[in-house]
Amino acid sequence: MLEKNLMQTLNTVAIINKNINTQHYKHIKKGDKIEIRIQTGKNKQQTIEGICTCIKKNTHNPAITIKYKLSGIVIEQRIPLGLQEILSVTKIQQVKKNK
Repeated sequence: MLEKNLMQTLNTVAIINKNINTQHYKHIKKGDKIEIRIQTGKNKQQTIEGICTCIKKNTHNPAITIKYKLSGIVIEQRIPLGLQEILSVTKIQQVKKNK
């Protein structure tokens, strides 16, 4: 019985994660300067601006890792792309390619 419930839960999680549309994040690459707007309350928003250090799109839990400075302290934060609170993810500056 427990195994059946566990399998149902895992299947539900897989279906939810499959429905996360990563098309909106295709233009973002490692090293890009990005801005993420997150809904933190009913009428409050938080804007995080920093460097994308890692982006995982093709996993069961797609996420962006962003590194930014807050009050002189460097913070590296992993943000799941499936969060309903994410309002927008925009690229501010593109990675410069060295030839």
